[in-house]
Amino acid sequence: MLAFQRFLQAQAEDDRGEHDERLVEQLVQRVSEAVLLADRREALQQLRDLLAGPGGRARHAFGSVGLPVALQVVRDREDLEMVQLALECLAAALGSGEGTAAVDEVRCLLSPLPPV
Repeated sequence: MLAFQRFLQAQAEDDRGEHDERLVEQLVQRVSEAVLLADRREALQQLRDLLAGPGGRARHAFGSVGLPVALQVVRDREDLEMVQLALECLAAALGSGEGTAAVDEVRCLLSPLPPV
């Protein structure tokens, strides 16, 4: 019975990981293709929150499809809030599983920046 419970638990974790991967891909697509800045900001916020969570597969998916998009947002400097969100996504994805600590550190570093 214990082996069956472990099997079901592993299956549920695998399903969650696949869901996180698809969600990362959808959010990255929204960031790169959305016309309105508000839509792009919202997608970056959702992406940051997802990456700050415990899902390692979400970070892996972000590394393969989201990294170039986040770096492009930083390079474009179109909107300061979007740049901050992109940097927070990068910090959460590249952190050592402590996504919220990395995001908080980036927020602290960027807080003295004046609004544009």
